[in-house]
Amino acid sequence: MNQKRGGFKKPPNPALRKDADPGKTTEAPKQADDDTLVTVNEAAKICRMSRAMFYKLHAAGKAPRLIKLGALSRWRRQELLDWIKAGCPSREQWEGKNNGKRA
Repeated sequence: MNQKRGGFKKPPNPALRKDADPGKTTEAPKQADDDTLVTVNEAAKICRMSRAMFYKLHAAGKAPRLIKLGALSRWRRQELLDWIKAGCPSREQWEGKNNGKRA
């Protein structure tokens, strides 16, 4: 026997299946537009932290201001990226840099 016992078997690549559609790709979707609004889960993922930690930063005034849409809370994706590039300043400093305007 040439097979290893208890070894991990790699799942088959769906793109190599005989019945796979050659025009259909399995690549990840492209990045969203700059105006995209993201949920708290997505915002936390962008900032590479837990959702709880992101809420703590927001409550302490250290994350960009949220946008309320009825009961929904959203953040601008591009603003989060720009905030990270700026070194994650406090909300007061961040809004001061932008002259009170959103990025």
